[in-house]
Amino acid sequence: MSRKQNFDHFDDLIDELQQADERPSTPRAFKKELRNQLLNQYDNPGFSLATLGRLAGTAVALGILGFIVVYTWGVMSRPGAAGGPVDVTRPVQSTPEPTARPVETAVPTPEHAPNDVWLISATQHARSSVDAMVTLDITVGYQFESDEEVILKPLYANPNWESASGGRSPIDGLSEAITLTEKTGTQTITFSASPAEMRQIVGTDQSVLVMQLGYLSEDENGRSELNILAMPTLTDFTIDLTRTLEMQYYQPDYTAVVSGTGGNGLTLQSEPNGQQLGVLEEGNVVTLNDDPLLESEGLLWQSVSTTIGKGWVVADFLDYPAGYTPNQLWMTKAIQLPRSSSDEAITLEVTMEYMLVTAEEAVLSLSFIHPAWEETSLEGYRYPNFNALGDKYPVQTGTGSVTITATIEPEAITSALNSNEFELMTRLWATDKDGQPTTDLILLGIDNSMTFDTESVQEITYP
Repeated sequence: MSRKQNFDHFDDLIDELQQADERPSTPRAFKKELRNQLLNQYDNPGFSLATLGRLAGTAVALGILGFIVVYTWGVMSRPGAAGGPVDVTRPVQSTPEPTARPVETAVPTPEHAPNDVWLISATQHARSSVDAMVTLDITVGYQFESDEEVILKPLYANPNWESASGGRSPIDGLSEAITLTEKTGTQTITFSASPAEMRQIVGTDQSVLVMQLGYLSEDENGRSELNILAMPTLTDFTIDLTRTLEMQYYQPDYTAVVSGTGGNGLTLQSEPNGQQLGVLEEGNVVTLNDDPLLESEGLLWQSVSTTIGKGWVVADFLDYPAGYTPNQLWMTKAIQLPRSSSDEAITLEVTMEYMLVTAEEAVLSLSFIHPAWEETSLEGYRYPNFNALGDKYPVQTGTGSVTITATIEPEAITSALNSNEFELMTRLWATDKDGQPTTDLILLGIDNSMTFDTESVQEITYP
């Protein structure tokens, strides 16, 4: 092989080395192999000046080759070189401070057992007499852990039903068993029965509410058996078969749920259309304050307490609990106009303000009642349903004011009440789909500070 051929072959090897896509995996071994190939090209290894010259040339070539190898290795190891790993050093960014946004959480409520039923509200409606049917509306809250199909059986019982012995247990159902589809929620039960039948079953005029929570399963013989998860006696409310007046119980510290905001949250404000205090997330729970609802710019505002603080929110975006009503009704002014004699007809002018939230419309009525109407021992007393004053007035959702002018003969009052003195009762009635009043009472209001007299001929004004 000639010198020219040798160097041409050497140049070819150098060119191959410089190809980035054929980078040697181990540069030291590659260099040794290349050196052996170069030395083996010489046919005559004998020592001479020519040989010495060739060796010197070879050493120079090897030095150049080593430089090229190191240089090529460094270049190909730089970020971005084809076929090599790329080390990227990302700039260190400071973690931004979280944006301060108050988020409402569930207001703490009395703890309940994992499987439990508790009373939210209960109403024993007014009756015309002690023998009339007893009607109850009861709302309970519940929770359970079982994955079985759980049922709720509402009951009423003798207060000492658990210790009763012999014969039939003094306990009976308020309704059919209710299948619960959620592991937590509320249920409203409506019940109506004869007081004589109830008394015969429980053996007393005062009975308590019992809630049975459980599920059915089959025993080894294929017979159904009830597995009771909880069976609490709700002592907050007692059914009274001797009472004709309405009785109510409401769980204290009602809470409502933020709902219908489309995920935007509900603004808590210092006052209606006031300073923003924070945002309550969809599904957050707030405590309803006793402050009356306020109307501002066509919206009703509810006073609430939250972990952010106390403030006001638009009532339309609250899901109120069963048994709670933010409706309000009160008399702001009442006048018995003067007459020339006590035999003349009595004319009354009564102004009432109302707030209707839970219904689109209702009917407002005014009645006269005995000053001691809550006593059940009144003789010759007629129930207020028959003591209407003037017509019923339809009202729409929101707030408003109605003035009723009514004229009535004195004898109509005294014969109904067996009394010369009388007071006034205001009521809001639910309506049917045609807007006609039903027997369902939404709200009742009485102001015991206003007393009128069929024998007085002078003007009587309140306030």
